[in-house]
Amino acid sequence: MKTKSFLLAAAVAAMAFTFFACSGDDTDDGGGGGGLNLSDLPKEVYLVDYKENVLLSKEKYNGNGNIIMLFSKYASWGCSDSPSSDEGPGETHCECEDYDGVVSPCREEDMYDTLQAGNIQNGQIVLNLPKNIDGKYLKKPEWNLECKKESCTINVVPSNLMFRNIETKVIIPDRSGCYLDSYLMKPDEIIGQAWFMYASASGKVTGTRTKTSYTVNYNLNFSQGWNFAYDIEDSHTLTTSLPAGTALEWWIDCDN
Repeated sequence: MKTKSFLLAAAVAAMAFTFFACSGDDTDDGGGGGGLNLSDLPKEVYLVDYKENVLLSKEKYNGNGNIIMLFSKYASWGCSDSPSSDEGPGETHCECEDYDGVVSPCREEDMYDTLQAGNIQNGQIVLNLPKNIDGKYLKKPEWNLECKKESCTINVVPSNLMFRNIETKVIIPDRSGCYLDSYLMKPDEIIGQAWFMYASASGKVTGTRTKTSYTVNYNLNFSQGWNFAYDIEDSHTLTTSLPAGTALEWWIDCDN
């Protein structure tokens, strides 16, 4: 299973569920949002080897592939590997917690539902996002222990807003374990990562959440449906506004 490199990106899957633990009760409709215009996104894609925040290689990808969105079936999970022995390699054992708090054994390959989201044609990305997302993926979580231990001043408008960040996998020839990520770039510098997010309605998430050594800033302005959120590493900010002087790049990063 792929491990994200960025500090905020590593936790972003949990953010959609922890926002609500700190949300206000404002019933305003939140106004308009920062909806996703697919024509604004780049078409070119790069094949990279990016490990431990180090870009080892990067080249333009000119081939084809299928783009698949991953929807987690579980609220959280954990996996551990048993040690290898003379009889062969160790096995991976996972436990998953569903949205009702029930923990049970699970397999990595069963953790996600998938949807076709487009393809790559001669190195050009062609997105075809599903118009609607099943509401089961947008369940509003209950209060959680994380936000009870931290200082949260986050307002969610409307208070029943539900949303989800989405991972994208890509199937290309002669490679396995490939993910399609969008990175936020300045010339020769990675400053963050971008995420597809799906919102149940137009709305806003604003405020801060104080962690042990830094504060996360939220400035999300959603339209109903698909949005793009930018995870800016240095300022620990999650926003739907593309920062000035930056550009997006699509990267394919594979296990092998």
